[in-house]
Amino acid sequence: MRLVDTHCHLTSAELYRQLWSVWDRAHRAGISRLITVAVNASDSRCAIDVADQFEGVSATVGIHPHEAAKVRPEDWVELREIRHHPRVVAWGEIGLDYHYHFAEPAVQQAVLRRQLLMAKTADLPVILHCREAMPDMLSILDDMDYRNRRVVFHCFGGTSDDAKIILDRGWWLSFTGVVTFKNAAELQQIVRDCPMDRFMLETDAPYMTPEPHRKVKPNEPHMLIHLAHFVAKLKNTTAQEIAEITTSNAEQFFGLV
Repeated sequence: MRLVDTHCHLTSAELYRQLWSVWDRAHRAGISRLITVAVNASDSRCAIDVADQFEGVSATVGIHPHEAAKVRPEDWVELREIRHHPRVVAWGEIGLDYHYHFAEPAVQQAVLRRQLLMAKTADLPVILHCREAMPDMLSILDDMDYRNRRVVFHCFGGTSDDAKIILDRGWWLSFTGVVTFKNAAELQQIVRDCPMDRFMLETDAPYMTPEPHRKVKPNEPHMLIHLAHFVAKLKNTTAQEIAEITTSNAEQFFGLV
């Protein structure tokens, strides 16, 4: 099988200190491409540095909503300079998070709007983080004319209604190991119902380790294989088909070659 981990954090301390071993385990498991996702300006630069070391790794740039209150003027300059780097395939992860209170909603919204504009100008797809903020997220995306653009809601854990709205607007869903959890019945049904050409798989490593290894920390990209097998059962198909379909989806969404 050939799989793409569309969202991991190779610059996190848990993975960065064993980077080559993480890559080797992923490669041996059939994970042919990793996208390491940034959370702030300096992390974006680091993500690019990591991608430059591995032929099968791509990077993103962006400011996570948890980091929104810490943004400095020079961060915007940095992001503007590096967004066209050849290893950059998306803008993210960006968005809104009203579960934690690391930044006020108004601050998060302002940072999100600015990044959506920068991503559109650079013609980059967008990776969204949305937690307990769907109404405001939809309002901002509609206001900024983002319907039918390349937008993926990463680590999707919303409701069936949320999923329908997202898909109806021409956007994508990305699923993590949360799908494998015993208390994820609604999410599992969403996976069953999701069109084959509109979803991707991710580990969100070092977080969200899938069953049957949920207690293993940190999560790593090689664990994506367990999610692929689980999703195959939900979709009543083979893991090989899920690998082929989600790899094709990722290549289309991110423009991977």
